[in-house]
Amino acid sequence: MSANTTVSAAPVPRVPQPLLVLLAALGIVAFLYGITQGQPLRTWMIYLINLLFWSSLAITGPAIAGMIQVTEGRWSPTIKRIALTTAGFLPVSFVLFLVLFAGRAVLYPWVSHPLPNKAAWLNVPFMSLRIGIGVLLLYWVAMRYTKAVFAADQAGIPAEVGNDRLMRLSTIMLILYVVVLSLWGFDLIMSLDPIWYSGLLGGYYVVSSMYTGFGLVTYLTLRYNERGITSVAPKAIQDVVKLTFAKGASLKDPARLFNSSLDGKVRRAIDIREGEEVDASAFKALVRQAVALNRSGKAKSSKKGKLA
Repeated sequence: MSANTTVSAAPVPRVPQPLLVLLAALGIVAFLYGITQGQPLRTWMIYLINLLFWSSLAITGPAIAGMIQVTEGRWSPTIKRIALTTAGFLPVSFVLFLVLFAGRAVLYPWVSHPLPNKAAWLNVPFMSLRIGIGVLLLYWVAMRYTKAVFAADQAGIPAEVGNDRLMRLSTIMLILYVVVLSLWGFDLIMSLDPIWYSGLLGGYYVVSSMYTGFGLVTYLTLRYNERGITSVAPKAIQDVVKLTFAKGASLKDPARLFNSSLDGKVRRAIDIREGEEVDASAFKALVRQAVALNRSGKAKSSKKGKLA
């Protein structure tokens, strides 16, 4: 843990166990009634929506922690560990994905009426194989990564920077996260209407899941802070202001304000930490240079357009 984040010994409020069991039982009864006596298609649709929503939240938590790991973020280990708590739903999610297989013929019309031009991709064996293996691998790596982070904490081993095993696991997890969630968007959502097609839906689903996960982790952090379970100081999150100059490498910087992205071929950046002061006159001169450079580039492009 850093000096900016602490975890108190306050007990975590728990929902009574009998209530959770009762709600789960009622959900199972309602689901069974819906697929046998009620409206099977509507019931399976509701099941699919809930499965994807909660599963996306559950796996995005470890993915956010993995992003912090890969970028070597030191700003708040506590938030990283709060994000990892959503992994507890992953085993349940995997079982629920197995249940979804039973509703394939109701949900997806191409199961009963194959499309000749898409049969190579939209067929039950291949779809089941790629979704099943993808979910299994992604969840397994995410659980391994989660356990490794908490095991490092208990052993007193730094888990934020310099841990090669955690870096490898987080990298593999993030690659699988993008691939598998893209398949969820293409296979489990888009193929509900096999005639319609969008090459962007998979990426859109990944990004929307990521944003929703960020919202959940933010909410959990605020709630834990409010209840005294954790104490995440604002400076642990907002410790640096980064000013990036897209063409900074072409600018003269006699005052050496640029202190970040120095190895970039084109851009340069200024990292300003809390309490630091920047030479105002030098900064203004740098901004004026950047404006002049941008205007000269626009002028050149407009002249070329007129000549053409």
